[in-house]
Amino acid sequence: MNNDAMKWTGLREAEGASLAPDAVNRVLRAADEAPISSPQRIGELVRRPRVRLLSLLEAAGRSGEDLSDEVVLSVETDLKYVGYIERERAAARRMGELMAFQLAPDLPFKSFLSLSTEARQKLERVRPTTLAQASRIPGISPSDLQNLVTEVVKLRRSAA
Repeated sequence: MNNDAMKWTGLREAEGASLAPDAVNRVLRAADEAPISSPQRIGELVRRPRVRLLSLLEAAGRSGEDLSDEVVLSVETDLKYVGYIERERAAARRMGELMAFQLAPDLPFKSFLSLSTEARQKLERVRPTTLAQASRIPGISPSDLQNLVTEVVKLRRSAA
């Protein structure tokens, strides 16, 4: 394991360490953030907008002198935006699953009245086999795609 990887691992372990109010409230006040009344993990505290990871590590008694700015910034960014990143990853997964949504070759696109007339005509002409293919047809809107999924699901349920 190289030096940066070891430092990265040490920082990731530090994120789980808890800091007592008396150790961290000075840092929080300096960052114009509300103080805490019970111990909190570094990983939670660093999510506050103006709180810096290096300040929290120093409050925990760990000198950050041996850490490169790049490693500290990378870990800090991961910690600050972990919730957002996870939501975006989940949305991308859902979108991937949705784009793989299969369309039967004999779908009655013309009868799907929730789609725009233009969408029905183009889908009938192109006959896509997945939602991803349908999404690439010019003139097919996101709401048409959503309505297409709804229509196909209704059709599948009624056939079952």
